[in-house]
Amino acid sequence: MKLLVVGGAGYIGSHFVKAALDAGHEVAVADNLSTGHRASVDERALFAQLDVRDQAATCDLLEQSTTDAVVNFAAFSIASESMQEPLKYFDNNVGGMVSLLAAMRSVVLGGVCPASARSARSALAASCSRCLAPLPAWG
Repeated sequence: MKLLVVGGAGYIGSHFVKAALDAGHEVAVADNLSTGHRASVDERALFAQLDVRDQAATCDLLEQSTTDAVVNFAAFSIASESMQEPLKYFDNNVGGMVSLLAAMRSVVLGGVCPASARSARSALAASCSRCLAPLPAWG
């Protein structure tokens, strides 16, 4: 399966990338490197430095990589900072996800793998088979 891992240069994302590659999946990584590190991305993965809030660039990457499924780890996650700068977190975390979903819709991808640490492991274990169907609104 061809996966696009958004936020794949972060701690959890980079571990997911390695596990997906080891399981035989083709992986492309998109990360703006605001908190991730390029050196953390497995060299077997295609890497694109971009911010998913740039919908045009995200659409281009989705089309170029002929992605089957998207796993999203792109988020700011420092709780104390989020209390001091909530709009920064809302813009990045919510705005980024909305932009990513819009890009996916425009290139007609089938669904999203939710990516909390626990769900990412279970999604990979199931070879992301449930990623190809849209998730119901209730979870």
